[in-house]
Amino acid sequence: MRKSAKEIYSQQRDYFDIARARQALYEQSKDGWLVGYAGKYLGADGKEHAYVGRTYLNFAILEECPSDDLDFIGEVLAKKAKEELEETLPWDRLSLNIVLCGAPIGGYCLSTILGQKLGCRTIKAEKKVLVVGTKGLRDETKLILDRHELHEGDLVIIVEDVCNNFSTTQKLIELIESYGAIVIAIVCFLNRSPDIDEWYTFDNGKRSIPVIALVRKKIKEYHQDDPEVAEQIARGEVYWKPKRKEQWAALMASMK
Repeated sequence: MRKSAKEIYSQQRDYFDIARARQALYEQSKDGWLVGYAGKYLGADGKEHAYVGRTYLNFAILEECPSDDLDFIGEVLAKKAKEELEETLPWDRLSLNIVLCGAPIGGYCLSTILGQKLGCRTIKAEKKVLVVGTKGLRDETKLILDRHELHEGDLVIIVEDVCNNFSTTQKLIELIESYGAIVIAIVCFLNRSPDIDEWYTFDNGKRSIPVIALVRKKIKEYHQDDPEVAEQIARGEVYWKPKRKEQWAALMASMK
């Protein structure tokens, strides 16, 4: 019999256990297959390369059960976000100005459920593909607001499933604030950043906004020429698009 997300969490008090139970979390040993991450770095060759690692949360699987997994996560995360923001933000007075912006596309479903729990207007940013990615690289994209609108004075909370290197977050902040809106927080299920904890600082250190995550877990990521992973990269032991059905199935099988 399928256990509910609440039952799974109640046993170990670990939200990651929900992902483990749903086969939505890849955690592998040193010799396991590598996975490609969304973040990029500038290599010695002057080109952009994707980071790689050994742990991957496939939040899309948790989205497939909105009445249980996503609802439970949304309920707990909404409560945490409201409690933390109410320390500095008079929520009841400003709630009509608060807008949740789902980051593409991992933040879409989570932003919708949070919008229901918090009673906030919810919009979605989109990615316009400029250049299709090749091996070792993801698509080159540009963030846009096409389907929904923002207005001057809106107080925006960015919603993501996983926060990594915050490169997309920074671009989204710039897009949102170009409309005269103000980003006041970032909310996510998992913050796996190596160095960004409860605050994200930007604008040359002049501004900081809270990062509210249900799970804060530093997950190591590597450059492709790092000695720890270079040989595996050379042997092709990496799945660059792990969320694809066949690649995810292979990753789950490798854990067994």
